[in-house]
Order: sequence, then structure tokens, then C-alpha cells
Amino acid sequence: MESFDMPGADPRVIAKVKEAAKVLQTLGVGISVEEVSVPMHAKAPAIWTIATRQGFSEHGLCGHNPVRFGVQR
Repeated sequence: MESFDMPGADPRVIAKVKEAAKVLQTLGVGISVEEVSVPMHAKAPAIWTIATRQGFSEHGLCGHNPVRFGVQR
């Protein structure tokens, strides 16, 4: 639920996801579709930023610079 309220979320994508959930529900093949709340989802951009900074820094310090050497060495 929280992901649908994120800044920058495309309303067309949200509508398609909800439409797909309804279609899955109508198939009747043992699929259960429920709305769930994951409050921490709203913090995902901050968590992603913190988690990746350390990895990117360590990778760069080891000499693996994609800007200088390209993605494949």
C-alpha cells in the first residue's frame, strides 16, 4: 500500500498493478490477492542509498572504477 503513495509513482503503473491483481483474483486457481502494509517500504530509498554507498566506495577503493575502466575489465 505504501508503495502506491511514493513520490514519483506513476499513476498509470499503479492502475495496471491493481488491475492485474484483480485479474489474478478472478482466475480461481488458488491465488489469493490481499493488500498488505509494509510501513518500512517508505524508507526504502534511504536504506538503499546507505546500503549501496559503502559497497560502491569499497569497490572504487579496490580499483574497480566503471567510469575509468568500463563495466567489463
